[in-house]
Amino acid sequence: WMYKNEIINGYPDNNFKPNKCVNRAEMLKMLFKILQVDYEKSNGELFPDTPSDAWYTPYIRTARERGTIKGYADGNFRPEQCVNRVEAIKMAILEFNENKMPEYKTFYGDSKDTDKNAWYYQYINYALASNLVGRKHVKQTDEGGFYFYPGDPMTRKEVAEMLYRMR
Repeated sequence: WMYKNEIINGYPDNNFKPNKCVNRAEMLKMLFKILQVDYEKSNGELFPDTPSDAWYTPYIRTARERGTIKGYADGNFRPEQCVNRVEAIKMAILEFNENKMPEYKTFYGDSKDTDKNAWYYQYINYALASNLVGRKHVKQTDEGGFYFYPGDPMTRKEVAEMLYRMR
């Protein structure tokens, strides 16, 4: 579905490379394509590390204007850096929900490697509780808990699955 609807495509060698990470700019492109966001007309401010003539500039301008992204504390966006799990989940949740965190009552559970006070906690819990992300990367512990690996890069297959579920 994602390929047929031109949300994702492969590489010039005709491979999808499912285990390759998605960079932060690619994440925005896939989000805007699946949601049919008009990203061509934005005049949003650029980050210092975003060239005005890069292929991804319209996506970054639009995302910043819409409040989906804020960048890092140093003022940069790092468009070619792999998007980690929590960044990808946050971007997707905000875009699919008009830049608001949806209200929810279901609690999935605390992973051993997430902090309840971290900025990303509510996004992870919502995504897991709502079955918006796959759990193949989640590692169960012998004590009944689990590890989510929030800072790990999100792969192309994981992003494709998440966006398809969210749609």
